[in-house]
Amino acid sequence: MPQEIDVDLTGWTEPEATRYALGRPWRRADGRAVATDGRALVVLDDGSAYAEPEGKVPDLTRDGFLDAIDRPPAEMQAMPEVDGPPECADAWWNQHEPCIECRGRGYCLHCQHECEECEGKGDLGTSWHAIKSTVVIDGLKIDRRYAWMASQFPGCRAAAIDFCQAKCLLFRFAGGGGLIMPMKDAGDE
Repeated sequence: MPQEIDVDLTGWTEPEATRYALGRPWRRADGRAVATDGRALVVLDDGSAYAEPEGKVPDLTRDGFLDAIDRPPAEMQAMPEVDGPPECADAWWNQHEPCIECRGRGYCLHCQHECEECEGKGDLGTSWHAIKSTVVIDGLKIDRRYAWMASQFPGCRAAAIDFCQAKCLLFRFAGGGGLIMPMKDAGDE
């Protein structure tokens, strides 16, 4: 019987995805749950809490993702402790700060025109994509958000592996595993 994992997989998804249905975790035909945003992937052995996908999803068997996760290297290190999300951040680490000028409404309180300060969003938040905070794990520069989310799984261990003609971070935990693509420096190929 697969171990039940009580972890929110929302942060591993990509609600804005257009090519595949990656906006929420899904259950595969083999009963496992999958969540991915195209840069990182997590697979839970017990997917009973998740629905089948609505729309096209990546073929994880054909592309070798499941083989990589199911056959981890013998030598793996404990996933290091990583600082968690910033205060007032959502599941994707986007920080939300209401605009002071319009009090979060998105329009001028006096003339009802779009607020120039926040460009009508009502929010002065920062996207996690703009933060680019990283941590080095087994020689790979990993986005801090993914490293922190992986570290929340029980007994999580990690190792750099060769995958699809590149290095990536494989992680395993009691009840599943995943892959994280490393960050590249400007000018890296």
